[in-house]
Amino acid sequence: MKHRRRLTRRGFLRLGAWSGAAAAARALGAPVKKKKITGLVASAGKPLGSVRVSDGRSVVATDAEGLFSLELGPHSGPFVFVTTPRGHWTDRFYVPTAEAAKRGRVEFELSPVRQPEKFEFVFWTDMHLEGGGVRLRKFRATVRETNRLRPAFVWAQGDITLQGKAGADYVACISALTAPIRNGAGNHEMILSDPEPRRAFWSLFGPTYYSFDWGGIHCVVLDGNKVVSRRNHWSSVHGFLSERELAWLKNDLAAKPRGVPVVVGIHIPLVTTYSERRGVPGGSPPWIVGNSEEVRAVLAANDTRLVLQGHLHENERIVRDGIEYVTSQAIAGTWWASGEGFERGVDGAPRGFRVVEVEGRRISHRFHSSAESHVEAAGEFLRSGESVRRREHNVFVFNAYDAPWSARVRARVDAGAWKDMPAECALNHRLHLIMPHHFYLEADTSRLEPGKHTIEVEASFPGGELKEKSAFTIRADEKRSVPVIYSTDLFHPHVDPDDHFDLACVFSLPEVDIRAVVLDNGVRQRKRPGMIPVRQMMALTGRRIPVATGLAPSLASPSDDGKSQGKEFQGAVELILKTLRESKERVVVVATGSLRDVAAAYNRDRLLCERKIDRIYAFIGDAHSAPDFKFREYNVTLDVNAYRRIMTSGLPVYWVPCFDGGPWKNRGRA
Repeated sequence: MKHRRRLTRRGFLRLGAWSGAAAAARALGAPVKKKKITGLVASAGKPLGSVRVSDGRSVVATDAEGLFSLELGPHSGPFVFVTTPRGHWTDRFYVPTAEAAKRGRVEFELSPVRQPEKFEFVFWTDMHLEGGGVRLRKFRATVRETNRLRPAFVWAQGDITLQGKAGADYVACISALTAPIRNGAGNHEMILSDPEPRRAFWSLFGPTYYSFDWGGIHCVVLDGNKVVSRRNHWSSVHGFLSERELAWLKNDLAAKPRGVPVVVGIHIPLVTTYSERRGVPGGSPPWIVGNSEEVRAVLAANDTRLVLQGHLHENERIVRDGIEYVTSQAIAGTWWASGEGFERGVDGAPRGFRVVEVEGRRISHRFHSSAESHVEAAGEFLRSGESVRRREHNVFVFNAYDAPWSARVRARVDAGAWKDMPAECALNHRLHLIMPHHFYLEADTSRLEPGKHTIEVEASFPGGELKEKSAFTIRADEKRSVPVIYSTDLFHPHVDPDDHFDLACVFSLPEVDIRAVVLDNGVRQRKRPGMIPVRQMMALTGRRIPVATGLAPSLASPSDDGKSQGKEFQGAVELILKTLRESKERVVVVATGSLRDVAAAYNRDRLLCERKIDRIYAFIGDAHSAPDFKFREYNVTLDVNAYRRIMTSGLPVYWVPCFDGGPWKNRGRA
């Protein structure tokens, strides 16, 4: 065999691909005519037998002399590539199919690499480096951190993002890696303006699906991206394995040595509950692979142990058919939304990556929060460090960064009795997404002494466990009242006389510090002004409280902020927001009407409402639920969209249904 100069990994990265691939970029993906080619796989000048070689569909193996032959044709993929066997490695593992057909012969030179039974590798996903700046600075810090972990290799599974012209920056960053790297494509690697959307990825990194062996495992990199529209939008790429890729997967797994466990990487998940948690039952092609059942059947039949997924910027662990499907946190967190600050994913966990540990057939993994967002803790209590009141029912919510929802989680206060923590449907309000791995404890803190206390949590699940402690403070008993915003559909002359009694009760209670009164239903307030009885009540009690009239028509949708309505109807929403901004403590909202102004205030400033609203008492609705039950309670009818917004907002709502089973009915829950 003719001796060839070995190209170093960094040299390879500087070139973007091995000699000839970049020059043939324009021909990549073009079908080739039927032609038989031959080839050789060798290492250190010696031929290697039983090495698998593929054209992206068929898989063949070299003979004892390291020789192979492949039948190329229209069925072939854009590359001929070698599955680097255990104990060997090369960055030059592929050659464009058109070039192979032109030459008629392909040679692969592999380098011997020590690969022990026990090792770790790092799995990255969703880097999103478009635009550079702080994104690159933080990503370089992640590269340095990865080097300190000394992994056997790095596995990156998209989004770089090549759509945003981040390829050169990414290549420059990963040139600092001390470990070898394999790259997979994400949906943001698909260049929608190019007739061949994968061309940019091919030119830099070669095939979008392929395999390699390391130590005692077989690693499969899948593509699973299907361009369905040329519109410049993330939803233009759906999850789907093409017929050719699926055929290759079957052939690749059939050709691997028996007894070797499989680890798979794919960008758009094969298994996730994300669609349901976003309120899209039955799945959604932009978020899950459309033919996942067929793919999963192939994986389950071939000793697959772990599937590593990305795309969703969260941690989620699910076991199906004995395979653990792990959606892994994004390097970019929530698309670098924090700028220079602490970055979190959409699940509230810090940005980071996954470390996979392999020892023989035993495969485990852990989440590693990264760089400026690194924490030693395995989770955190929401609103940690805040002082709480002494109550019979205080709720503590724990975000266990990398636990499955099926985990057994329990907690205790001050070394007291352990109590189970069920799963909590905590919301990411920006995406209206129920976040995974959140759990809640309802604790009786009414007998705790004022001052510092501890809450301890434990979680156990297949493949992991965690223990964490956190401090909280019980406020000293103070002779002060609870700040309240009171929203009422009070009219004069009265419509419901109970509204006047309600107002009198609120004014008479010394425990209630009324910060604002909102008069619901602005149009009707013009004809029957509730301002009159409120002023009468202030004259009787000597209390001076801001009052404002609310929005007029119903909200057009649950996300309507009411700003399009007339200026004369804006006072109530502005008063709610002003009261929240100026309050030094969290405020209770009591609503006895339509919830319209409260919902509009939430839509205008969600973060303020989440930070400053302690709870909402909503006197509205009917507690009964049945398929044939069509009754809609009066307050709900006033503004259905406002009701929907508040009841699904994730704010702490204390629901007081007006009826249970129809008008003036109570089956015990009203």
